[in-house]
Amino acid sequence: MSEKKKTKKNENDEMQEQMQMLLQNNAQLQETAQNLANQLNTYMGISSQYERTIGAMTQRLQEKDNIIAQLNAQVRQTGGE
Repeated sequence: MSEKKKTKKNENDEMQEQMQMLLQNNAQLQETAQNLANQLNTYMGISSQYERTIGAMTQRLQEKDNIIAQLNAQVRQTGGE
């Protein structure tokens, strides 16, 4: 083989190796992106549950405050006895 053909073959081989590396990197990046998307969805679900729990607890606290206010009003009406 002539020196020129050897150089061209080496360049082609090197390009093929680089292409293979790029394809592997791309696959790894896609897998990482999918994992991140899955984690995000999980955290969004957990956040939604926390929001519902906080809403329920807030409602209970408001109900407690209303009951305390009603009891205080009854105590005042009865003259604090």
